[in-house]
Parts: sequence; C-alpha cells; structure tokens
Amino acid sequence: MKRRFGGLLLLSAILLLSLATSAFTENKNGFSRPEYVPGEILVRARFSPDGMTKFQMNSLLSGVGAKVLKSYSIVPGLFHIKVKPGSEEGIIQRLNAREDIAYAEPNFIYRTTLHKQGYYINNESDEVALPNDEHFGKLWGLHNLGSSDVNNIDAVADADIDAPEAWGQGYTGSKDMIVAVIDTGFDYTHPDLAANAWSNEGETGTYTDKDGKVVDKSTDKIDNDGNGFVDDVHGWDFVNDDNNPMDDHNHGTHVSGTIGAVGDNGIGVAGVVWNVRIMGMKFLSSSGSGSLDDAVSAIEYANKMGAKIYNNSWGGGGFSQALLDAITATHTSGGLFVAAAGNSSSNNDTNPAYPASYQVDNVLAVSATNDSDTITSWSSYGRKSVHVAAPGDNIYSTIPGKKYDFMSGTSMATPHTVGLAALVWSAFPELTNLELKARLMKSTEEKRNLIRKVSSGGRINANNALLGFYPPKNGEFTPVPPWGVENGVIESDHNYKSPT
Repeated sequence: MKRRFGGLLLLSAILLLSLATSAFTENKNGFSRPEYVPGEILVRARFSPDGMTKFQMNSLLSGVGAKVLKSYSIVPGLFHIKVKPGSEEGIIQRLNAREDIAYAEPNFIYRTTLHKQGYYINNESDEVALPNDEHFGKLWGLHNLGSSDVNNIDAVADADIDAPEAWGQGYTGSKDMIVAVIDTGFDYTHPDLAANAWSNEGETGTYTDKDGKVVDKSTDKIDNDGNGFVDDVHGWDFVNDDNNPMDDHNHGTHVSGTIGAVGDNGIGVAGVVWNVRIMGMKFLSSSGSGSLDDAVSAIEYANKMGAKIYNNSWGGGGFSQALLDAITATHTSGGLFVAAAGNSSSNNDTNPAYPASYQVDNVLAVSATNDSDTITSWSSYGRKSVHVAAPGDNIYSTIPGKKYDFMSGTSMATPHTVGLAALVWSAFPELTNLELKARLMKSTEEKRNLIRKVSSGGRINANNALLGFYPPKNGEFTPVPPWGVENGVIESDHNYKSPT
C-alpha cells in the first residue's frame, strides 16, 4: 500500500501553485476546477450493501483498463482505483453511466487552510485567575485584554472565548475524550503535548513470547490489535504508509496545541482543553497537501479507533461523494466533524468549500475572527453553511521540536472550536453529537459583523457553553437542522454525480 504522490503543495494566501499534471479548466462560475492525483479515481459499487471483494471489483473494471489499489471499510463498496494518467475523466464518465456503479470521481487533492504566519504582542494579566504557562499572555483567543498588536492597532478587550472563566468552573477536560487531528501529523513528543498524545492500548505494553522473552508490543512488527495496522501506537501516517504520524510540516502540531496543549504546567502555552487524547492522523505531506484517498483512510482509521471529534483544518478538491459518505459514517458513529470554512474571502453558500460545506448534520463549519472581534478579511463565511466563528488570526501555538510560533487561518479557528467541543463533551458526556453542536452554536456571543456571516451569528464562548447560557440573538437563528438551504441542497458546479 504505497503512496502515489509526494511533494504536493501548501495552500496559503501567499503560495498558490498548481500541479502541472492535474486538470484545470474554467467552470461556468469562473473558478478553476479542482486538482486531482493523475491516474487515480475512487469508485463505489451500487449493489454491494455488505461490501465487495477486490476480485469482484477488478472483474467489474476489466473492460476499462483499471485496477483496484485498496478498499475502505468505512464506506462499503468503495475502492481506490489505478487508471492510465490522462484517462481519468473518460473512465469516470463511462463508469458513472453504468447501473452497477453508484459513483466514480477523481482522487482530489486537499490542502491546509493556513493563511499566513504572524506575530502578536503579549497580553498582560488581570484579576482573572490564569494558568502559569510561560506564553499564556500571547493567547489572545483564550484571554484578550486589548493589547496593541504588531501593527500597533489596539485589540478589543474580551474579544476572546472566555477560556479562563470556563476553567475557573473546574472544567479542564477528560482523558476519555479522543480527538482525531486529521492533518500533517503532530509532534507527540513535544513537552506541551506528550501527556495528551493518544496511545493505542492494543499496541502498548509487553508480552512474553514462546521463548520466554519479554517483547514490547509497540516495536514487535505485529498487528497485535488486529486493526490492519502494525505498531500504530500514536496513529498512522497515510502519506508514507507507516506507523509514525510525526509532523514534518508544523501545521498539525500547531493545530494540536490550540486544541490540547497541557495547561498550567509552567511552560509554553495552554490548549482550550487541558486533558484530552490527541490521535495523530497524517494525510497531508511535508508541503501541506494530501489526497482524497488518504483523507478517507484517515477518517476511517479514526472512526474505527474511537475518535469522538474530528479536526479538519484543510480543504480543496471538488464535491466528493466518497468523502461525504465517510463523513456520514462519523455521524452514524456519533462523532462531531469540525471543518475550516476556508481562506478565500468567499461566500460558501454560493461557492461551497469542502469538506466544510458537506450537508451532514454533524459537520460544524468555522470562520475566523481577529483580536477586534470581527471576521478576518480573508476568512470564508456563509450565513447558511458556516455555523460559528472562532479566533484564527495570529494564533500562538506549538510547533515541532519543542518550539512555538504564530499562524493565521481558519485552520487556527477550527481547533479553538474543537478544543471547546472536547471541553464541553467531557463535562457533559451524555450529550449527543447534535446536542453538542447545538450547544456550541446557541452559546456564541452574537456580533453585528457576524450575523450575516455565520448561522449562529456569533463567536464561540467557552464559559457560556459550559454554563448552558444562551445569550439572546437579534438575528435569525436555527441551530438544528443546520443548513436552512432551500430544499436542503447547495448547488455546486462539478461534473461528477451528486448525492441522491
């Protein structure tokens, strides 16, 4: 199960390059068609409620010159297919015309939703009880006193999620909560993250072999828990197909620190939730990009291994029924799928951005705000399709190698929301995923500039969410169902089959 591409590209406002081998044409709305991996498609058989074998699918595909690379348990009947580069669209059209095929689509490429790296001036503490983390004063998204930023522009005091007020209630999370960070991996050895790194209990500990030798499960090259992955202690690297989801980019570690850096430990930063288990799902390469195939595989693994919340600080590609099916499976399992709205300053209601725009009830899409409590100039939004806003501009967090740095993007807003979701769900484990989503939305602080930008009309607030306090809303607000789109459909321009 080798990887098919490498060295793909990071999505940021300052770097927008394309793969020469990927197809780009203009659609009717003037937007470039999504990139995909040359010579690869995903296909789902229509008549296979219990799945289909690789042999059966190879037989079905024999007439189009295609070969099965792998199948997915999370979506029965879904296969990753190898075809001749350049033949993708023709084969997709032929397969989609068949009665025995539910859909065929390209192996889309996705990218991190990082906007830029930036810098922020420290906050000074006030009378609120604060953790003793060395750089807590830089975390304006958690506690904002209105200090001037690097551009000498005054921030707005209390333009934050009121994290210390929430912690002051005695809520700091639980190790029962597993969060899957589907990203570039994360540095599970970082001193601010190691204590909150998820470990696969089936691949840890020791046993005595037949020769009387004590063997470490984590290094014995045996799939001890029978999940199909060998020695997957902290998760899996789907880019390089190995058991080391170490971050070779920075993005995933930064996201992880905002979610769950250990708080009040005297070093570094504090995450929104101090006690949690972070599962490393690496599907984005060292340059920040990854494929649909690996995205589905990462979601499948996390779902199988007990993740409750999924952080998705990435986007791109076109509409994918395979990805929609995988997300739907996380909803069936009771999970919450939190996704970045994107950094293109666009309205996702009219120009959907995936995966944030998938119409699955457990998807929670997030826009980014700045330290003045306004939506950033680059954040995407959507009155019907984006649910909440959260701090995402000049966010300080962990990066690999015992270091810290600032980054901006809806990539950074998403983990603030995921951290809060983990904090609330740890305190109230009886909530369903949709009850949790509704609670996060109803407890937002309504902001005039957000009323027509996100469906909740506001920025997340940890103290409100834990108290169950729902401030009055001046704007229209219907938290569940979340979409409010006419006939339940968001139209997008693509040549591949829509969900039916």
